[in-house]
Amino acid sequence: MYSVRKKFKMDYAHRLHLMPAGHKCRNLHGHTGIFEVKIQVQELDEIGFVIDFGELKGIKKWIDEHLDHATIQASTDTNLQKVTQVLKTKTYTMPLDYPQTTSECLCHLLQEKITNEIMPEFFKDRLGWVYVAFYETSDNCAEFDKPLEK
Repeated sequence: MYSVRKKFKMDYAHRLHLMPAGHKCRNLHGHTGIFEVKIQVQELDEIGFVIDFGELKGIKKWIDEHLDHATIQASTDTNLQKVTQVLKTKTYTMPLDYPQTTSECLCHLLQEKITNEIMPEFFKDRLGWVYVAFYETSDNCAEFDKPLEK
């Protein structure tokens, strides 16, 4: 397999509302996180690329529009939703199938967005594997990858 990797930085706030009372991550807090995306294919294109790095701008655009400088909230965190409505801040509400706004859930979310929405149509038939890592801090990283079904 051939692959390329690209990193995308973002700042965001979140809380893990399902954590027990007294756990520090239950409080609203912020991070500067970095997504690392790895795209793999079986064969290079006629130019010798996995994909032109310029074609990955759509990933950065999606992150900037939805997640960067946003309060990322779980769809079941009604208390945080009330606060963000009053403050009129930029928010992103995770789909229902993601129970929290953990790094693991953010990895899975971005992987799904890349494979189903973001990647250019001309590339989707060549796409073999999408790996996403998310560094919540420089020391803490979650990962998600799976082979794509054709």
